[in-house]
Amino acid sequence: MSGKRVMLGLAIAITGCSVGSGILPAGPDMYTVTERRAPVLGGAMKAKEVALTEANAQCVSKGATFIVVSEQESAFPRGNPWGNTDYAVTFRCVVAVNAVATQPIFHTEPNIGTVPVAASDWRVAAPNMPTRLRTAALRPQDLFKIIAPSVYVVAATNDFTKSSQGSAVAISPSVLITNCHVVASFSLVFLKKDNDIGSATLMGGDTKADKCFLKTSDMKLTPIQGVRTFESVEVGEDVFALGNPKTLELTFSPGIVSAKRRDDGVDFVQTTAPIAPGSSGGGLFDARGNLIAITTFLLKGEGSLNFAIAADGFWN
Repeated sequence: MSGKRVMLGLAIAITGCSVGSGILPAGPDMYTVTERRAPVLGGAMKAKEVALTEANAQCVSKGATFIVVSEQESAFPRGNPWGNTDYAVTFRCVVAVNAVATQPIFHTEPNIGTVPVAASDWRVAAPNMPTRLRTAALRPQDLFKIIAPSVYVVAATNDFTKSSQGSAVAISPSVLITNCHVVASFSLVFLKKDNDIGSATLMGGDTKADKCFLKTSDMKLTPIQGVRTFESVEVGEDVFALGNPKTLELTFSPGIVSAKRRDDGVDFVQTTAPIAPGSSGGGLFDARGNLIAITTFLLKGEGSLNFAIAADGFWN
């Protein structure tokens, strides 16, 4: 496969600002902060920057860092796209041992390049591959309801000054699979599902092949039921990608299998299902709700040339 690969985990860069607007409690260790900015004062971008800076400062004062639970952007007055912009963020303060958060973190651009190879091949005692295959085709609406509980947001960091964000698919009540380029270079990994946030550890995998396993002990996962083999996947069949591109949790997109390929010993499903930075580690499912691949990268500037690692390859 030629072209420039764009890995779909989101890198996170550093920005700073210090304007106060008031922080309101939203639950245990959860808070909401809202900022309003006119276009001449930076509009939506500045409102978001200031709000996230305040969120970070609130958590730093508690010896913690912040994890975004939800975000909302709206025009003020309502319905006026040229008026002021309100940006509201609800966040949770998370304490990590020996970690100091000193700056806010912002999603910016995708990781581009090769997978980190600090440990090129780890052997891992993973759960057996789920084999309860679904046989009945579903309406997309019903399909989403079945697979959505099994796809999680992943955020990884070393010291909360540089981080990445992607997706993962649960394969047991405590284990998930994802792409190594999302997590392998980081020492702290967090999982998110709706308003629930937990931690995870890197069990192992194969960074050269970009296949990693995560384990959590403080969240009960909802695993998928079945994984199809690469051999059983047919070119032309309908597929659906589910992940968290651009931090947009549980984005569901349809497409077809446009080709089956092998690159450097790794099996890939090529698909037209749209994916974007943040989709890495998400699931590519068939029309019955079976997992067939893990969304991994796209060829930049080449149209709908999106690639997902065959899911059964995580056990080979």
